[in-house]
Amino acid sequence: MKNHSPRLKIFLYLSLPIIFLAIFLLMLSHLAWAKKYETRIYPGIQINSLALGGLTRDEAAKKIDAQADQLEKGGLVFTLNGHSATVPSEIIGDSGEFTQEVFKFNRDLTLEKAFGQGRDNDWLTSFSRWILGDWHAYNLPAEYTLDSDVLTKVLKDDFNGQETVPQDAALKLNGRGELEVTPEQNGITIDYGQATKDAGEALKNMQTAPIVLQTANSQPSTTAESLTNLATEAKQAGDLAPIKVTAGDYFAIIDKGLLISWAKADESGHLTLDRDKIIAFINKSLAAQVDQEVKTPRFTIKDGKMSYWQAGEEGRNLDPAKSADQIIKNILSDKQKEITLQLDIVPFVSPDSGEVVIKELLGTGHSNFTGSPKNRKQNIAVGSAAVQGLLIKPGEEFSLVKALGAVDESHGYLPELVIKEGKTIPEFGGGLCQVATTLFRAALATGLPITERQNHSYRVSYYEPAGTDAAVYDPQPDVRFINDTGNYILIQTRTAKNDLYFDFWGVSDGRQATTTAPTIFNITKPDPQKTIVTTGLKPGEKKCTEKAHNGADAFFDYTVTYLNGTVKQKRFKSHYVPWQAVCMVGATSTAAVASDTPVIAGAE
Repeated sequence: MKNHSPRLKIFLYLSLPIIFLAIFLLMLSHLAWAKKYETRIYPGIQINSLALGGLTRDEAAKKIDAQADQLEKGGLVFTLNGHSATVPSEIIGDSGEFTQEVFKFNRDLTLEKAFGQGRDNDWLTSFSRWILGDWHAYNLPAEYTLDSDVLTKVLKDDFNGQETVPQDAALKLNGRGELEVTPEQNGITIDYGQATKDAGEALKNMQTAPIVLQTANSQPSTTAESLTNLATEAKQAGDLAPIKVTAGDYFAIIDKGLLISWAKADESGHLTLDRDKIIAFINKSLAAQVDQEVKTPRFTIKDGKMSYWQAGEEGRNLDPAKSADQIIKNILSDKQKEITLQLDIVPFVSPDSGEVVIKELLGTGHSNFTGSPKNRKQNIAVGSAAVQGLLIKPGEEFSLVKALGAVDESHGYLPELVIKEGKTIPEFGGGLCQVATTLFRAALATGLPITERQNHSYRVSYYEPAGTDAAVYDPQPDVRFINDTGNYILIQTRTAKNDLYFDFWGVSDGRQATTTAPTIFNITKPDPQKTIVTTGLKPGEKKCTEKAHNGADAFFDYTVTYLNGTVKQKRFKSHYVPWQAVCMVGATSTAAVASDTPVIAGAE
């Protein structure tokens, strides 16, 4: 056998330098490539069809912004059975006093991920991206936020005629007193969960194509067949009627027809009564008359001492769900013709009980309402009086909406401007957000956990600096916070000329609260003034109903340091939409306007 080792050695001597040279050249080429893309996104990086490879940060930011703006301004388009609707990126809330974000792109995070792809301090990842190059694209998902609850709400409003509620089969008495069965009907329900997934997929890929909504048949819970088998049992139950149901000083009658209409089959096929229908009956016939909110005593601080000027009164509450269960049992099991429902008594804190200890001022909130018209000042005074002297129990979550109660003419409120339905219109209680903002600031100064707060739709001069305001409107938005001091908190209000103050009194636990000055950014100019030509004004007469406001974003940081060294921090963010000026101009001739027609004019 021949020895090939000398030849092998010669081969290695000749090939190794070539291999090392090739590796060196390869690494040199990669380093040159990496240097070239040091300030650029690596090739092949894209968001769906949006190519970002080879772009600098600024170039990619402009490209991402352009696509994001198209979607945020144009909205997501949904279709179903020939009907289409556009869901904007943000909507004006039900109260009109605040905006709700449906979706929003996180441009900065998307850009950072695009630029960072292949640069994770990993030479192999970078090398593979160089090797793959443009011919092997990497599809990067865009970063976004999507509020499924708000999206579902908007879709339900836009497609309310496209859904049908399933109708349960029902027993009823005909004109001859005989039992009849009304057959069930299937319903059609939109799959909102799938709609959210499809919307997320569109946002991830920054796509503008319409999204087709998916539907499904919705089955009723009670069928005619199940009720037919219950006819005898239902008739026997109906023979108990009329049944008298008493709650406190009030009563209601369940007649035979009503009782039989509640009949349905339980899981085992036996007779039961429809709990939801009974709850509706209780709410309508009894709870509205019986229920009474607890009336807490009102306190005031005078000469450094606490005294009360309004006596308390216990509350009453009829629990509809618990009462419905009792009615079902009393009728089907106990065969009772007279039913007495139990009321829950809600006690109040007696000022003489010794529970309430108020020692010192914990925090003060302030706002200024200079320039407010007469009606607005009246509403601020009435709203402040509604919370004056209230006690917040230890551990209680305070709700401003609950504390204010009914906001109407009978409670002393006057019509004043509020932001609603995309415009400023007069409504009872306009100006109550001055109370909400001042209360929010008092809770911050006291160092309390804020559980609910929403900023206004646009920047309002009464609530500057931007980012520190709070809106209120029944039922939403609300101002909520928790008294976690371990003692009662007493609210005191005071007004000095056009300055409103809310003082929180109680017992200090040594906590310290601080807030940073708001940071205001993303200043956005509104669209040019919209002029509406109308016959409702004299020819040439002009009346502006909306003032222009710049849009902006703002945030401030809230820090609470407790005596034991614990530190809790929270950032409050606010988004204000740009608000377009709107002016009405009287038509100069009858031919000038067939109906009120909006015309976009230059800003003044």
